[in-house]
Amino acid sequence: MADYPDTAKFLTTAERSFVIEKRKGDAGHDEEGDAAQQVWAAFTDWQVWALSAVLFSLTAPSYGLVYFLPLIINGFGYSPSITQLLSIPISVVATISMLITAHYSDKVKLRSPFIFGAQSVALVGYVISISDAPPGIKYFAFYLCFIATSAIPGVISWLVTFRLLTRACTCPRAEG
Repeated sequence: MADYPDTAKFLTTAERSFVIEKRKGDAGHDEEGDAAQQVWAAFTDWQVWALSAVLFSLTAPSYGLVYFLPLIINGFGYSPSITQLLSIPISVVATISMLITAHYSDKVKLRSPFIFGAQSVALVGYVISISDAPPGIKYFAFYLCFIATSAIPGVISWLVTFRLLTRACTCPRAEG
């Protein structure tokens, strides 16, 4: 894989000189340097760790629900076939809420209200699911929990944008 235009074998001489000339105008192009230094810079940057914690705290509960939902529904007393059928509508609602969230957050050019809204709805769902509510209410709570997955694309785009706008130099390429 070519890292830089001057080492790319698939470019002609004219294409190589064109790309090099265009990159000179870019203020934020990648700097050549020792790869180990770039990796170390990425691992020692506090923002990388903080943003990783934010993403992990959002995705870990979502994946936990996705993988264990049939087992949880089966614990409500349903047969395995009914359990599988009951897990489908929750995933459909999650997909629809993700598409609606993506559409409207792009339309209004804001991510954070949609992220906080989805997380607030999920919090209500988590509280209901750990309560002593009957199985039907807990099943409804999983719909609320899965709405939080609609915030994942917004969080990822927000994290990437935040990181690109706040980093002091372009040297930690290893994080991208």
